[in-house]
Amino acid sequence: MSFRFPTENTVNEGFSFGIDWDSDAYRNNLLAYPSVCYKYLQMKGTYGFCQSEWDNRDAVAYFESMNIMANMPIREFWNLDSEEWHFHSTKVVRGQNLYKELLPIFGRDVLDAPELVPPFFHFALYQDKGVRGNRTSGVKSPRIYFFIGDNATIYPMFYDPYHEINP
Repeated sequence: MSFRFPTENTVNEGFSFGIDWDSDAYRNNLLAYPSVCYKYLQMKGTYGFCQSEWDNRDAVAYFESMNIMANMPIREFWNLDSEEWHFHSTKVVRGQNLYKELLPIFGRDVLDAPELVPPFFHFALYQDKGVRGNRTSGVKSPRIYFFIGDNATIYPMFYDPYHEINP
């Protein structure tokens, strides 16, 4: 297996949209450990990180979760796909909230071609057993949504404090 360092232009461009992802969805990323890029992090909007709901508990849980992911190769992400850690792969489907949030960022051409959509995941920062998030009552059940791009890069995008994007 050979490794090519990305060019400066490739790094600056971020994710390469329009690449046909193969069946394992990770191309040559399987053995690599992830790095994090905040290029597509949403700060504004209903699911941006600049919400008053984002608090110290969320921040600590976020960095604890990212630390867990940083210490395993990408291929092990599928093993995390469980209720125990509440880490799941997430399909982007027209008509659902995730699709609506991604539309202005990725565009319809990418989102309507499933083979071009990078693999998305979400994980819970925390969740009380048997309690559902509810914006009206203020009961939180926060999720972080991200995708995996080239060179095993994780791109966090959304903070969903009430688990509304993909309930």
